[in-house]
Amino acid sequence: MNTSALRRVRKLFNVPHVPPHINRHNQRQWVRSIRQLGDRWLLAKPVERRA
Repeated sequence: MNTSALRRVRKLFNVPHVPPHINRHNQRQWVRSIRQLGDRWLLAKPVERRA
């Protein structure tokens, strides 16, 4: 996995009030899903947040 994706996953799933083992689990699951989807993950539409 390249370093830009690693930086992204650490930003997304590194919450200070969650135990480290949960953060690690969430990071691994995200990487696993991205690897499983391959190029198809680019087809996902971004979700807009309401203000």
